[in-house]
Amino acid sequence: MIEDSIPLTTKRFQMPSPGNAEATKQPTEKVDHPAHYGGKDNAYEHIKVSDAWGLNYRLGNATKYICRAGKKSDNAIEDLKKARWYIDSEIQRLEAEAATDTTPGAGTLHPG
Repeated sequence: MIEDSIPLTTKRFQMPSPGNAEATKQPTEKVDHPAHYGGKDNAYEHIKVSDAWGLNYRLGNATKYICRAGKKSDNAIEDLKKARWYIDSEIQRLEAEAATDTTPGAGTLHPG
């Protein structure tokens, strides 16, 4: 059971010790508004943009991986492949939806 007094977000930080230069660095936020997604004070932080645009799960993940490519790790190619996977998945979903729906505009993101 999780106690109410435990915060939902945690920061990794090692107490300084003699000869431990790494421990004197500022903690790196891994959960609540991490830098590789834009950070809390950035108006273009991915979650803010995704919510503002009303992106579904697949498109939100695709843009997330595009936004963080090369920032969370040095492997931008892996992030871009993940983005492509989500985009392909959304295309397949829309094509399947359009194949079974005869409503004008079916299969488009913004029918109009």
